[in-house]
Amino acid sequence: FEYGTYVAAGLAYLLLRQQDAVGLALFDDRVRSFINPSSNPSHLQALLGEIEGSSLKEKTNVGSIFHEFADRIKRKGLILIVSDLFDDAEHLKRGLKHLRYKNHEVVVFHILDEDELTFPFRRMSLFEGLEGLPELLANPQALREAYLVELNTYLADVRKVCRDTHID
Repeated sequence: FEYGTYVAAGLAYLLLRQQDAVGLALFDDRVRSFINPSSNPSHLQALLGEIEGSSLKEKTNVGSIFHEFADRIKRKGLILIVSDLFDDAEHLKRGLKHLRYKNHEVVVFHILDEDELTFPFRRMSLFEGLEGLPELLANPQALREAYLVELNTYLADVRKVCRDTHID
């Protein structure tokens, strides 16, 4: 999450420097904050203030949020998505297709931690539940193989959804 906020802030800075209009939407299970696009250089302070004040709250509902954005953003433009994209692949696909149907150019920055990708844990660990899930005390060696199979299947599904919808 923290890395994602840095990516969003950096992209906002770069786009405003080239005088493009930049807006911001922060969401979890619903849109928590929406700042309309502007190309005014002072707009960066509003964007950074909103990003800095953001935090993880609820379970995300990415697919539904993308439907809302598709209906809410009237002018076609470039939509940069910075997210872990954790949602059902079919739900995600429908939301992304809706954005593309509205003629938006969409670029996804799929943010995952290295530990999520490699699952390097070796000793009995207490895994913190995210997005409403409880904590789990487990032997990671017993989970590693099945976890990596599930994760890689999910990542392949996300790549396919993006490829099929012409999203970078």
